[in-house]
Amino acid sequence: MSSIIDTITTQWTIYPDGQGHFALGSPNGRTLKQGEAVEISLGGFWIIGAITWSHNGDYFTAQVDHTRCGLCAGMRVRILRSAGGETRCRSNAWMGTPETVTTTRKGNHEYATDF
Repeated sequence: MSSIIDTITTQWTIYPDGQGHFALGSPNGRTLKQGEAVEISLGGFWIIGAITWSHNGDYFTAQVDHTRCGLCAGMRVRILRSAGGETRCRSNAWMGTPETVTTTRKGNHEYATDF
């Protein structure tokens, strides 16, 4: 089991990158990667999940119930990083197969601990 995420401080607005995907901070920012673990602000709540690439566009797939939501310009995301600073990613198998997820609550946020 990996170590818990200590703090997530940077929030990004996402923008189309002109290549069919979404980038952080500006159209020229770093492109969100397939399988990249993120939190996304939906309806005033931060939801943990991962980025999914598809020929129909990019999606956010929620970790808890695997619900998919299309990404749109202006959405707010936070990149999940381990205590060591590396970006967290999930395999495609995670997005297709339900599994038990261990989480830890810190303040008003719940973080997955078994990436």
